Order: sequence, then structure tokens, then C-alpha cells
Amino acid sequence: IGYFVLHEIAGFGNLAPRQSITRVGIYFARFGYLHTIDLDGIIRPETFPNFVKWFVARARQEYAA
Repeated sequence: IGYFVLHEIAGFGNLAPRQSITRVGIYFARFGYLHTIDLDGIIRPETFPNFVKWFVARARQEYAA
């Protein structure tokens, strides 16, 4: 989810238009298995903006110079 949030905040490089992400995955290298999950099943649009604000604040708190 973290990489998805970063994508929503800043995009991916200089790609235009911004690419749409609809699924995320976890790769289990030991087993050669990629498990993917639809974002619709784990992100609620009504609470996501507040989560992004929390994510940014927490990152600043943790990684402030």
C-alpha cells in the first residue's frame, strides 16, 4: 500500500498521463508466487484521503532531517 500512496502523491517519474493502478501484489520469491489484490477490496475512497495525510505526516515525523 505504501508504494501506491507514494504513486498517488507524486506519480511515477515523468510519465504523463499518470498511470492508473488497480491492483497491488506481494511476491513470494521462495515459492515463485505473485499474490495480487484488487485495490477496490482494500481501499475505501471515503477514508483514503485522510490515510494519505496520515501517511505523509508519519513519514515526515520518522524521516525528518
